[in-house]
Amino acid sequence: MSLFTFSNPFRAGSAVPEGVLDGLLAPVGLPRFVRESFGQEPVLLRGAAGRVRGLISLERVAEALLRRDREKGQFLVASEGFHNEEFVRAYLDAGRPVVWNAAHGATAALDALTLEIGEAFGASVWPNIYSTGAAVKPFNIHFDAHDVLAVQCEGAKEWLVSNVRVDCPLDLPAFAPTIQRALEERRAEALADVRMTVVTQPGDVLYIPRGQFHDARTPQGRSLHVSFGIAPPTGIDLLGALVPLALRETLFREYFPPALADADGSRKRAHIQRLAERLAELARSEDVLRALGKG
Repeated sequence: MSLFTFSNPFRAGSAVPEGVLDGLLAPVGLPRFVRESFGQEPVLLRGAAGRVRGLISLERVAEALLRRDREKGQFLVASEGFHNEEFVRAYLDAGRPVVWNAAHGATAALDALTLEIGEAFGASVWPNIYSTGAAVKPFNIHFDAHDVLAVQCEGAKEWLVSNVRVDCPLDLPAFAPTIQRALEERRAEALADVRMTVVTQPGDVLYIPRGQFHDARTPQGRSLHVSFGIAPPTGIDLLGALVPLALRETLFREYFPPALADADGSRKRAHIQRLAERLAELARSEDVLRALGKG
């Protein structure tokens, strides 16, 4: 069989099973998972390999790697020059990592599950695919600024999850220095305070809340898992949604009172009060709910 021959029972144009997410979260199920774990604590859900069949395969990743210029998403690899099948095979056999970020379009089943997760959590969701070997780890211990649902598809992965958790980090350029500082200052603490060490097999699902330090390695052979990044709206998104609404209104486009005519600052305070009251009204509007994915 060619390295790039893969079997996907959920090809485009065929029916994709509904309710896959609830099955992935068995035996807990989606409602209980949201109630007891989401945003709160890491959890490992053991499951049979059949529940991830057709989601993604090592063969599919190898095929996409060979023709990555025609694929959506972004490949992060530890080398260049993927000109032919022999080069790709040698790279993978050497245990080198392949990270396929934002892998929308990899398979119809993956796209369907991504959409289902987004609808269930009212969140932005993207699938990152990790095909790794024992030779090189793509990352050291770290935390993410979004929640992670890691679904093991092939091989095995050893995970370390720390008790150390950073408070509500955000995937924003302005927050990047804070994230970098936390990574540098708390890595040693995270390694010394381990919450769980587990090995995931095909069908297993590991949930890691945002900010929770974790690490992963492939003990032997090749591992394949999908990490679904989950980012529901935050208060910062609310502020962003308010800007286009405020731009429509004269009140927010007016200058503040001139300093020379407002010696004690009372006019400025009154103006700010009017702005705050109107912002509160806009924040309760249906326009904002729609902008944040509701209504």
